[in-house]
Amino acid sequence: MFRTISRRLLRGPRYAFAAALAGVLLVSALACTPTATEQMGVRVAQIAQAQVGKAYGPPYYGPNAFSCDGLVWWSFKQLGRTLPTGATNQYYATQRISASAARPGDLVFYHKPGDVLLFHHVAIVTGPGMMVNAENPRSGVRARPISYTHFAGGYEAFGRVPGF
Repeated sequence: MFRTISRRLLRGPRYAFAAALAGVLLVSALACTPTATEQMGVRVAQIAQAQVGKAYGPPYYGPNAFSCDGLVWWSFKQLGRTLPTGATNQYYATQRISASAARPGDLVFYHKPGDVLLFHHVAIVTGPGMMVNAENPRSGVRARPISYTHFAGGYEAFGRVPGF
């Protein structure tokens, strides 16, 4: 009896609909699975997040104290990727992306009003609307909303490190 029922189910419009639905669900599930590069970005964000509470200051490039670009440099270095130092140099080492395309591990850059060619601050995106950055000697490494207004001029650009 089972063979008869299964043969009937495998023919006709119901089977075609079920097969199409299964295909859509499989494609949807695959689309939600992070790629290897997205996983690397998440790992960079986790590394940066683990530095929250550490000091801002010498030696600036970790592991106990950081500057903004030093936190970025050190976080990527932990995964074998060497970036230049300096927020502006890191800007030019990344691929431009839109704010809506930003994902964990991407960088957000800030510049002073009127100085559009030099970036004075960089942070690592950790999730929707959030970042980790080394702010200043008083605050140290902190998690903040990307829209945090302490940085004059606001964020101006997002970048993705190639391969992340």
